[in-house]
Amino acid sequence: MHEALMQVVASLFAIVATFTGLPINTDTLPEVQRVPHTQIEAMACQQPCRVQAIYVPNLGIFLDETLDVVKDEYARSILLHELVHHAQALTAKYEDLSLCESWKSSEIEAYQIQGRYLRQVGSAQQLFPGIAQSLRCE
Repeated sequence: MHEALMQVVASLFAIVATFTGLPINTDTLPEVQRVPHTQIEAMACQQPCRVQAIYVPNLGIFLDETLDVVKDEYARSILLHELVHHAQALTAKYEDLSLCESWKSSEIEAYQIQGRYLRQVGSAQQLFPGIAQSLRCE
């Protein structure tokens, strides 16, 4: 990982620890790989989609290479969202739920924390209200 990216990841993971209250060690950072958007689409959607990052347990975070997490607060919030998923995986937070409910609960928490972060930093770009509540299992 590039040094500037490593610093952003470390500072965001500390925020995740504070916001979630999860007992996570901020030394357990995931690998973050900047990749073409098409790779993220193939991993997350299997078709064109708007997903800009994805967390894959044991592999890390795959981040759209066009995102500037060093300078752009909204891009940083996307990385923060994926770091929440890493923290959830480290603590097995939702492992007792069904696959669908686990996914839904983990996304709701990640969107809530992402929204809180964006409000805290005073970002002009905010999440669509109710984004997490609109999630449905298929």
